[in-house]
Formats: sequence, structure tokens, C-alpha cells
Amino acid sequence: MMLKSYMPQENGNPIVLPQFTSTNNPGTESALIQLMESKIASRNTDGLWIDACWYGELTIDNTISDNTWSKQVGNWYFDDARYPNNNMLAFGEWMEQQNKEFLLWLEPERVYYGTELYNNHKDWLIDSGSILVSPRTYLFDFSNDEACDYMIDRISGILSGSKVTWYRQDFNMDPARYWSNK
Repeated sequence: MMLKSYMPQENGNPIVLPQFTSTNNPGTESALIQLMESKIASRNTDGLWIDACWYGELTIDNTISDNTWSKQVGNWYFDDARYPNNNMLAFGEWMEQQNKEFLLWLEPERVYYGTELYNNHKDWLIDSGSILVSPRTYLFDFSNDEACDYMIDRISGILSGSKVTWYRQDFNMDPARYWSNK
């Protein structure tokens, strides 16, 4: 009853969503291809979901404690050491050749202290005004037209430049205190 009543349907049948393999430690493009080769060989998977850690200046093995994924939120660019072409195009093209989907995670509304966005565009950020609410985390101000255009262009470039087929956007913060402090 649940599937029949609540699932999206096409021609009277529930739409089956793709099954993704996921990683939050993507390493390099060649490491991603090796991961997918092993997943494709061992079980049926429709694609790869790359969660956090693909952006900013992380080490390949993500071992530097000061550079955890959450402290890189706001550095929406590819690390040159892992992605020398400033994209994941080689991986995206490989996935396309394998007839597999490529999902990439972003969280553009959250910006951490010391990131590219914080350092270059503080005027695009909203502070919570409270040390009780993540004192080094800021909310990106999408109501600012210039900021909004910048983020649309940045995300569009990331997605199209890497042949991403699915985009996932999280919102891992409560914006109420930030909005009320604007």
C-alpha cells in the first residue's frame, strides 16, 4: 500500500530510484575510477555519490585534523593536488562511458571561518550573533544578488565542468538565528 499510494509513479508503476555507492574520501580521479571499477565488478550500482571532502585544500588521505571537511565549507573549488585540471572531468567522462551516474554533494549556504568565501566576501555572509551557535560558521546570504549570482555561477561551473549528473544540496544548519541577526 505504501509504494502504491505514496511513491512517485510512471505508467502505474513505482519509479525505482538509482542505487548509489558513496564515498566521503574521494582521493584523486584515478582513485575514484579504481573504487568504481571494484564496485561495478562486485555488485550492481548505478553510480557514485561523492559526499564531503572533494573541495578545498585537503590532503589526499584527509589526515590533517585542522583541515577536516567541515572547516573547508566555503572553499568551493577543487584542490590542485588532487584535481590538477580544477575539475573531475576525467572521472565524469569515465562514468559516462560506463553508463553510470555521478552525484556530487555541496552545501553552499554554510561558510566556515578562514575559507575563500570568508576571506574574500565577508559582506556576503550573515553571522548568527551568538557564540552558542557555531561561532565560526556563517550563513551565505542568497538575498544578496551579487552573492547569489556568484554562487549560481560557481556551482554551475563545478557541475558542468565535471559532468555531474546528480546534484545534492544539504542544509546542515538552522538559519533562524542568522536570519534574525541580519
